[in-house]
Amino acid sequence: MTKETFAAGGDEQWSFQKYEYGTGKYTSFSTYGDESTCNFLDQFIPERVMGERITEIDGYTQDTEGNYWAGNKRFAWYDRKYEAPKTDSNDKFIYMTENFETYANPKYAGVVSFTAPADGYYAVSGTIVRQDCFKLNPLHLVPRFRKQGIETVDSAVTMGFAFAYGDKCGELENFSNTGLLEGGQPRFKAQEPVDYSFAFYAKKGDVVSFETSAAKHYLYTTWVRDIYGRSFFKKLDIETIDKATAEAMENYVDPYNMDGVQEFIDKMGKYETEVGMIEGNDELVGVGYGKYSQEAINKFYEEVAELYEAYLNGAINGMNVAIYDKKLEEIWNTFQNSKANFDYTVEGNYVLFTDDENIKYVQMPITADTNNDQPFGYYYYDVNKGQYGKFSTFANTKAGKEGWCRNTGEWMYISYDGDCHPLNNMAPTIMFTAPADGYYKVGITVYRPNPNMKVINPLYIRARMVTEVESVLSCPKDEEMFSKEYGHVENDGMQGKAPVDLDFYVHLKEGDRIAADIDAYTSNRNSSAGTKFTRFVVARMLSEGNPITKEFVDNADFPCYDPYRLADMSALEALLVEARAVDEKTKTNTGEGEGQYAEEAYTAFAQLLAQAEAYVANPGDATQREIENFTNSFNKAIAALLASRKPFNVAVEGKTAIRVAGTEKVLIQKDPAPGAYYYGAIMTLDEMIADAEKNNRNVEDYRWSFTVNPHADGGYYLTTSDGVLTSDGYVSALPPNPTDVLADSRIAFYKQEKTDSTVAICRMKDNMYWDTNMQWKSPYNKLALSGSPLYKWVLCEGPVYIPNAIELTDNVSRSEVKVEYFTLDGRRLAAPVKGIVVKRTVFGNGTVATKKIVVK
Repeated sequence: MTKETFAAGGDEQWSFQKYEYGTGKYTSFSTYGDESTCNFLDQFIPERVMGERITEIDGYTQDTEGNYWAGNKRFAWYDRKYEAPKTDSNDKFIYMTENFETYANPKYAGVVSFTAPADGYYAVSGTIVRQDCFKLNPLHLVPRFRKQGIETVDSAVTMGFAFAYGDKCGELENFSNTGLLEGGQPRFKAQEPVDYSFAFYAKKGDVVSFETSAAKHYLYTTWVRDIYGRSFFKKLDIETIDKATAEAMENYVDPYNMDGVQEFIDKMGKYETEVGMIEGNDELVGVGYGKYSQEAINKFYEEVAELYEAYLNGAINGMNVAIYDKKLEEIWNTFQNSKANFDYTVEGNYVLFTDDENIKYVQMPITADTNNDQPFGYYYYDVNKGQYGKFSTFANTKAGKEGWCRNTGEWMYISYDGDCHPLNNMAPTIMFTAPADGYYKVGITVYRPNPNMKVINPLYIRARMVTEVESVLSCPKDEEMFSKEYGHVENDGMQGKAPVDLDFYVHLKEGDRIAADIDAYTSNRNSSAGTKFTRFVVARMLSEGNPITKEFVDNADFPCYDPYRLADMSALEALLVEARAVDEKTKTNTGEGEGQYAEEAYTAFAQLLAQAEAYVANPGDATQREIENFTNSFNKAIAALLASRKPFNVAVEGKTAIRVAGTEKVLIQKDPAPGAYYYGAIMTLDEMIADAEKNNRNVEDYRWSFTVNPHADGGYYLTTSDGVLTSDGYVSALPPNPTDVLADSRIAFYKQEKTDSTVAICRMKDNMYWDTNMQWKSPYNKLALSGSPLYKWVLCEGPVYIPNAIELTDNVSRSEVKVEYFTLDGRRLAAPVKGIVVKRTVFGNGTVATKKIVVK
C-alpha cells in the first residue's frame, strides 16, 4: 500500500480501525497526522523491535512534563493526539502508523480490516512481531469475521483461532546504558517475527479484521505501557484460491456453515424451559437455603436474550458456535451455582466476609469487641517459631483504616473490611474455633489488589490445623491442610490480581481450631503483598436442623480433611524403611569425633524409631492427624540425626582463592564502597574484565587471593592488602586496634568426607554457613547464609590474569624460544583450542609478550 492510499484511510479492500472490547464495536479513526502517541519516546528504556529503535534518539524534544518525543515524527491514524502518558492512556495509546505499527490497550485494539471484493475463498499469509520485552506472556493476533453491514462482534467471538506472538525473550547479559541520556543501548533480547496463515470463505462485502490483542494481560490493569503492547504488521497478504485448496489448509473456516447451530438453539430453549419451571415454583425462588434469587433468574434471561439476538443477526455459525455454546454453559452454570446450598441464616453457620448480597445481612463485623474466638479470632503466625499470637490492638492501622494489629506502625494487620498485609516472617491469620462437633464447610476467597509488576513474589493462602498445648497455639510451617498460590504477576492471567478460592470440608470437635494464614514468607518478599479477603464463610448446617453429614461430605465437590479418621499407615511404613537404613548407618558411629553422629540426636531418633515400629505393628485406633504429626516429627528427627554428623575440619595455610564448586566464579573484593568497606561479589575472570572495562577500572585492583591467618581463639581470618574478609563476605579496612574485628571475622572450613574437594565455610561468631550468592543488605552486598553446612565451595589457587603486553620496539633479537597458551582464566593449554586464548611468547632476549588471539 502506498503512503497516499494509507493517508486516504485505505481503499475498497483495506481499512484501519479501532475495536472496543466493551461494546464489540468497530469505528474508524478520526485524524491523520503526526501527533499520535506512536511518537512517544521512553527516555528510560527506549523501545525497540527486533533489536532496532522504534523512535530515533536524534532530534527528540522534551515537553514541559519532562516527557520525550521523537524528532522523526511518523504519520498515523488516531483519535487523540499524544500528551503526558500518565493521564488517561487508553484513548491515546491506540493508533495505526504508516509503517503498520499499532497498539493494544485495555479498552481498544488497533485493527487492519479486509473487505471481500467478491464471493469466494481466500488465503491469508501474514507476519507479525511485538516490540522487544523480557518477561511477559505473548500477545495474540486475533482474526474476527463480520458479515456485510455488521459493525459489532462480541469480544469472546473469534474465527476459532488466535496466533500467539511476542512471548518473553529475556534480558541481554550485562546490559547497561539503556537510558536515553546514557545512549539508549538495548536491554532486551530481540523478538522474532511470527508467521501465521489460514483460509476462509466470504461473500462480497464481508469483513475480516486482524486485531492485536493483549486482552489477557489487561484484566486488572489500566496502565497500558506495562504490557509492551506495540506490534508491527510485517506482512499481510490475502489472495483468492479455489475451494479445494481452501478446505485442504490447516486453518480453514466457513462462516456460512451452520453445523451445530440448531443443536445450540435447542439447548438454549431447554435451559429457558427449566428456569421457567423454577421461576413458577414459589418454594424455589427467594432468599434462603435451596432457593434461587429473582435477581439470578433475571440475569439468566438477559444473558440468554443476548445470545438469541446474536443468532437472529446472523452472528452465530458453524465457525464459532462452539464459542457461543461455551458462553451458554457458563451462563447456565452460574445460574445453577446461585442456588443457596447452605442457609447462612441458621445457627451454626458464619459469614465473616462475602460479596453475596443475599447473605451480607448476616455478616459478622470486625470491631474492637470481636477478637474473642466466638468463633473468629485475629492472630499472626510467627513462621520461625511455628506459633500463633493474638493481635492486641484495634486501631487505625498502617493501611489507614481500622483493624487488628500488633502496633499501628507495622505493616501487618487485618482490617475490618478484609484487607490484610503480611511481613516476611509473620503472617496475618484468621482463626476459627469450632463451637460444636461436626463437619464444617469452609469457603475462602482472596486476591491481591496491587501487586508490584516488577517483582515476582507470589503469595499463598494456607489452611492449618492448630494445636493448643498449655495455652500455646502452634502448627509447624510444613504442616497444613490445604493451600493455594495467588498473586503471581506472570502466570495467573491477571497480572497478579486473579482471585483464588480455597474451599474444603474439615471434621472438627468442639474447641478445635483451624487457621487461614497469608504467606509472604515462602517467597521471602512482602513487596506490595497486600491481600483482600472477599469471602470467608463457615457452615456446619445445610439448613435448620439439617447438619452436614459424613455421607454428604463423601459426595461433595471439595476435599475433606478429617483428623479423626483411622490413620492410613502407608506414608509411615515407607518412612520406616528409610529409617531402618539410617539406623544401620549411624548406631555404631556416634560420638564427638569427626565423621561421627551426635549421641543426643541418635537417642531422640531411636526413641521415635521404636514408636514407629510399634505404630506399624499395631495401628489400633490411631487417628490420621496423630500419625501425620508423628510422621512429620520422625522425618525431622531423621534429618537432625544426619545433620548432626560432625564434619572434617580443614587446615588451610598460605594464600587461597574461594571458588564456587562446578563453576569458574570466585569470591572477590571489588572497588571501595562508601566508608571503609569494599564491595564483595562472585565473578569469573571474564566477568571481572568486563566489569573493569564497564567502570573504567583495572582488573589488577580486584582481589580474589586471600592470605589465611590462624586466630588464637580458633578458626582463621582472611586478609588482602586492603583489609580483612569479614564474615559477611566483603573486605573491610582494618581499624587501628583490629582485635575485635579479627575475632568477629573468624571462619572455619569443613568437609563432609575427608576425600571431598568441596568445603563448607562457617562463620564462627554464630555458626552460620556461607551460601554461594550475594544479597543486597544495606549498605552493601553480603553473602546469603544457611543454618546447615553447604558444601559448595572449593579452596584453590584461583584464576590467573595475564594482561596484554605492550609490543616491543627495540632491535634486540626477537627469535621465539618458547610459546605457551592459556585460557582467559589462566589455565595452561596443551595446544590452542577454538575460541579466544592467551598466547605467551618467550623471546631469545629474555623478554616476554602476551596477547589474546582468536583460534578458528
